[in-house]
Amino acid sequence: MSENPVVEVAKEQQGGISDGIHTLSTGVRVRVKPVPPALVSDVMLRVKLPQVPDVWNERKGRAEPNPLDPGYIAALAQYDHERGAAALDAVAMFGLELVDGMPEDTTWVQKLKLLGIDAGDDPIAQEFYYKKYIALGDDLDQLQQMMGVTAEDVTNAKKS
Repeated sequence: MSENPVVEVAKEQQGGISDGIHTLSTGVRVRVKPVPPALVSDVMLRVKLPQVPDVWNERKGRAEPNPLDPGYIAALAQYDHERGAAALDAVAMFGLELVDGMPEDTTWVQKLKLLGIDAGDDPIAQEFYYKKYIALGDDLDQLQQMMGVTAEDVTNAKKS
């Protein structure tokens, strides 16, 4: 007996993962969930665009914007990087449900602290840092594919 067409499409959308559960390269089991584009956009908008510096124009006797300033160009590159990272962070935080919950062993918190990453005592912050630095190994590309996010989508999100 063939499956219902809706069930077939739903399974295809899950990438063939049984019950939506996937084991990451680190051994952490997650359920991949869709992340609303508006949420990703909101997170990206919180990264502040650098201001164009002014340069004094002697001929005109006034300050004018200088978008060719090397420091500004470097700040724009950093801005693009931070927006992309923010989008990926949003996908990690809101698109991954930890099937087995947070680990009882919290030695990872102390290890991250040694690297200058303080997860603090806030359970939401700890969940984010756990997903970002511990759970996600080299799974990011596969995760994006499973969520239906293409490289073109990331590029378009950066441009928006």
